[in-house]
Amino acid sequence: MDIRIDISDMKLDPESIKDRRPETGRVLDRLWSGTGMNGWVQAPLHQEKEELDYILNVADILKQETELMVVIGVENAVLPAEAAVSALPNTLDGIEIRFAGQNFCTSALSELMREMSRRDTVLCVISKTGEEPEVQAAFSVLRALMVRKYGSREHAARRTVVITEQGSALYREAQNEGYLTFIYPEDVSELYGALTPAGLLPMAAAGIDIRDFISGAGTMAASPEWDSDGADYAIARVLVRQNCNIERISTFDSRFEGICRWMKRLYESGGAEGMMTIAGGYNEDPGTGNVFETIVSAEDCGDDIIIPDGAFAGRRLEDFNREKFMHTMQTFAESGRYAAHLCLPEADPFHYGQLVYFLQTNCQIASAL
Repeated sequence: MDIRIDISDMKLDPESIKDRRPETGRVLDRLWSGTGMNGWVQAPLHQEKEELDYILNVADILKQETELMVVIGVENAVLPAEAAVSALPNTLDGIEIRFAGQNFCTSALSELMREMSRRDTVLCVISKTGEEPEVQAAFSVLRALMVRKYGSREHAARRTVVITEQGSALYREAQNEGYLTFIYPEDVSELYGALTPAGLLPMAAAGIDIRDFISGAGTMAASPEWDSDGADYAIARVLVRQNCNIERISTFDSRFEGICRWMKRLYESGGAEGMMTIAGGYNEDPGTGNVFETIVSAEDCGDDIIIPDGAFAGRRLEDFNREKFMHTMQTFAESGRYAAHLCLPEADPFHYGQLVYFLQTNCQIASAL
């Protein structure tokens, strides 16, 4: 496990955490039992080579033939892919990924349609059933545009990818129309879809090395540190929630804004109420009541930008960001707030895979304690 987890500012008795570890062990055993909607738990250790090769081959074809992939799906379905695309660099000559189908916003869809008219486009529909009104509306509108753009329903169908459960209404439509189809596992919910084709195909098309991403998740899954440090963050969340009515997940790094939004939904699905996300900066007064804050960051900062002139000439922009972070942590400590810090050594696919698996597992542990 390469992620650094710092819960020292949560002011918890170490013995109270240690006492809950046997219980977390039993929760982990249930997660690994393969029952319920936990198909993602063992997925990074048993990734089917045939499916992975198929995803990579399709992504390579799309990168050669298109400029833009429009991913259609409700927020829960697309958040895992959207978070990864915003966090990770395009190192494998990927294409641009845009998202639609989360709402009925006419202005946003109109802008997207104008862009699709100018650029070679592929549609990717992510839905376990295809029955969500937002998805049906967006798919209908954008599919009609594709038919007009490419001259026939048949040619448009060749530029349409569907990721859905086998036997769903959307699956049957895909078979009838000739859409390229990936199967969404029945035992994985959409919010946990990062390690399914719903997460992996958009990531691969965006130029993200999904082999490294899966390897990172597998490293986290197999880490012996789950018996100690791995589950302590989940235990700490449960303990401080007894005294807090506001929980936030936040970042100073714009690369992690997407995963903060995703984790908010994930934590809410596990029973955390009153969740908030703060991205880019902090309001020192988030409201009344006690606050528990989780901050996500990475040691690397991307390009090293130096301020060329003025009062701060010669200083690294990242130095200001880190100073703001340290000031915020100090402010939390002095004000009595609870705070945890999750830090990646580098924002690359391998370590991001570790972070995703860590957060998904911790959400399940916390919801079961």
